[in-house]
Amino acid sequence: MDTEQYDNKQRQLIVTFIVLVAVVLVVVGARSFVVRQKRASVAATATIAKGKPATAAPAASANTTLHYKDGTYKAEGGYESPGGAQSLEVSITIQQDTVSASSVLTKAAEPDSQEYQDAFAQGYKTLIIGRKLDDIHLSRVSGSSLTSGGFNNALEQIKAQAKT
Repeated sequence: MDTEQYDNKQRQLIVTFIVLVAVVLVVVGARSFVVRQKRASVAATATIAKGKPATAAPAASANTTLHYKDGTYKAEGGYESPGGAQSLEVSITIQQDTVSASSVLTKAAEPDSQEYQDAFAQGYKTLIIGRKLDDIHLSRVSGSSLTSGGFNNALEQIKAQAKT
């Protein structure tokens, strides 16, 4: 083998090694990203309509059309769990189409559902306070996905009650 062939082989090995290292770095980076995303979703997560971060909404201006009457509204939201029919009572205070306060009264019919409802009740407020009523749709909060369905059911009833 002459020197030129040897140099070409050496260059090919170096390029192959660099490509291999780059691929490994991309795979490790992607796995790290996925792990971080899973951890974030397990904590207290929710999918909120339109994907906007939860922040305080600015006060409505004089020319803004409001869709809901200010006030406090209550509704009971039902859902099915493996333990049967469950429900929770939701209270929401609306000011200028924005949620300013909320509470949940748990009404679970069995212990497992009570545990999920309690976890939901502890984690949902930060996801709705300061948000426009129409931008809220919860899917999973503090590991509880079925309870979110009951909350969303009650939320739709509250929207209907408060409609201007």
